[in-house]
Amino acid sequence: MTDNIPGTDVFNIYRARIIDTLLHLVFLVFGVLLYKHSHQNNYFSNGFEEITLKNITSFIISLLIILFTNIQWFFVNEAQLEMLTSSSKYNLLFKNYYNILGYSLRAGVGEEIIFRLFLISLFVFIIKKINVKIDAVKVSVVIASLLFIFIHPLGNFLFAFLVFMVGLGFGYLFVNNGLLWCIVVHFAADIIGFTVGYFKVM
Repeated sequence: MTDNIPGTDVFNIYRARIIDTLLHLVFLVFGVLLYKHSHQNNYFSNGFEEITLKNITSFIISLLIILFTNIQWFFVNEAQLEMLTSSSKYNLLFKNYYNILGYSLRAGVGEEIIFRLFLISLFVFIIKKINVKIDAVKVSVVIASLLFIFIHPLGNFLFAFLVFMVGLGFGYLFVNNGLLWCIVVHFAADIIGFTVGYFKVM
């Protein structure tokens, strides 16, 4: 019935975005609360105030994340590009550049809130509560990275492994440099890749 009503598709898109935003806010609130019970340092940003080996490592990992998440776009052929853009998600994404900006920002903020702030903090909290003698932070980063695989289209084992490694990289950045840096790197990785894809489609 509602499919024939003008503007229904637009209404459904906005309704989905509002629900999506509210869910991210819930994850953010619970993530902050869990973090305060699980970690000692600043969850938002530990910054790059000093040139240390840890910060140099974080910078190199950031560059590797951007490289590995985008290398596919530079080698994609026309047949692969046509198959990719035939999916509803990417067809909508590449309609205009504003969609790319919005999607990159939403993914950068939303995925980092859920998979880094919330999930890592949740697993650290659980591990510490049950008093298991393991490195709670490292184990939590690995678990969150494994879960990170399942929100990305699984092409093959190699791609899944690559997503897992990227998840570990984001986990390292979160633990050492905070949520803000993860969001910046995630946004940069997405916006660069989708921009290359956009101009290949055009």
